[in-house]
Amino acid sequence: MKRKYIFLPILIIVLLCIIPAKKAYQLYSISTELPIYPCQQHHDDTLRIIIVGDSWAFMHQPYDDSLANLIHEQTGKPTRVTSYGICGVTSKGFYQHVHTDDSLRLFLQNGADYCFISLGINDTYHKTGAHNYACHTIYLLRFLLQNNIKPILMEIPDYDIIYTYDHQTVARKILRKFSMAVTNSQKDCRKDYRDMLAKELSTSNIISHVTLFPVIKYDSTLFASDRMHLNEKGYARLDSTLAYHFRLNNL
Repeated sequence: MKRKYIFLPILIIVLLCIIPAKKAYQLYSISTELPIYPCQQHHDDTLRIIIVGDSWAFMHQPYDDSLANLIHEQTGKPTRVTSYGICGVTSKGFYQHVHTDDSLRLFLQNGADYCFISLGINDTYHKTGAHNYACHTIYLLRFLLQNNIKPILMEIPDYDIIYTYDHQTVARKILRKFSMAVTNSQKDCRKDYRDMLAKELSTSNIISHVTLFPVIKYDSTLFASDRMHLNEKGYARLDSTLAYHFRLNNL
């Protein structure tokens, strides 16, 4: 009987150590690059654009039709825009969803000409590591290019990262401190993560095939009250800039 009483607390301690360790591994480790499945190829005159990534992509859905109209006005081409975003997702999480989420897989398999990507905000928010962010983003870029989908990668925007940190719970602040120690990330790590991606891209063979969408600077009139997401005016500005980007670059 005594052995059972001794064994139970040991088991509880082991489990309390294993569960956080497993979650930490899932957050900070780098995934292997997964096999690329084929997406549909279209041969008509319709310009198909998909927007994928985090909550910025998810919250774009109500503006898909208006963006399609803007791009049509700039290019003269019939245009279709559809968005698929996962709130709170990191670059690693989204890349894994590409292969494990049936609805996202079907969305991508419908094919597209261009893909606008919003990733990295949650990587900098959670401090997952600059190399972690760069690797999984490049995996996604390679997946798209292999399927003849031209990527337009939005650089991590200047959301108010200090404000978001200061307005977290004490428990989350402690977790962020732990993450900063593990991944050698600063509280404001946006530039470090951008620079790491630029470095990894420069040594890859895909850099010439990726269009970088410039950093969106923080403007209180364009961001929601949480200073992390765009408001309606912010999406209008984003879409008008993106539409002009298509015209300017003859995309």
